[in-house]
Amino acid sequence: MKQEIVSITNLIKNVLFDIFITILVSAIVGYINIYLAIMAFILTAVGFTYFRKYHRKLKLLKAGLEGYYYSFPLIENPKIWKEETNITFKYLGISADSILEFFLEWINSLSATDSKNFYFLLMNPESDSLARQICYEKGLDPKNLTDETKQNIDQYVVAVRGRIRSSIDILKSTHAFRQGRLKIKLHNEFIPWWLYIFDDEKVFLGILKKGERSSNAPLLIITRNKDYPSIFDAFLNYWNSMWENAKDV
Repeated sequence: MKQEIVSITNLIKNVLFDIFITILVSAIVGYINIYLAIMAFILTAVGFTYFRKYHRKLKLLKAGLEGYYYSFPLIENPKIWKEETNITFKYLGISADSILEFFLEWINSLSATDSKNFYFLLMNPESDSLARQICYEKGLDPKNLTDETKQNIDQYVVAVRGRIRSSIDILKSTHAFRQGRLKIKLHNEFIPWWLYIFDDEKVFLGILKKGERSSNAPLLIITRNKDYPSIFDAFLNYWNSMWENAKDV
């Protein structure tokens, strides 16, 4: 009899324990489900907010913007040229005198059988845009110059003309030019940037800031998007159009 009472007591304890565990587990699971639901809602809301906020930036990345330099050191040029150029190297600038030494070292290091092609668009030394370009670099308005400042600008024009002609002579003396793999043309345009275009696949765009030298220009790196037209195509077409209209040396 005593054993039966003990058994009934144990049974009641076990049943009550099972009920307690069931209630506890249900409560915990319910709490977890509520917590997960709240977290899912918060993450969805945050994700949607950030998607809307950065949607334009994501589009810019898809448009081909690959990188940015606050300033592009001249010493980086040879490394970039070697890494990026397989077929063609296209340049747009004023005189190219700041990169010329590095460029000569690079092309002289190439093998005799190398077949790369090089295209230089330099400013015509007789272009009316040259004085405006110099004023822009000096942070001046060409329409509001004192007589003294105008004389100084005229002296700079003479100096830059000399640098352009010197660059042309040096480029024409290269083996690549004699082989017909290096071509030079002269443009007459004011340009607010300089350009490298590698293999018609990647653009390095140096943004010329008013009042600063081109060697301090911040740099955008833009790649071709093969699925649809992008910023890259605009600059490639811009360069090609200037090349077609430029004057042969």
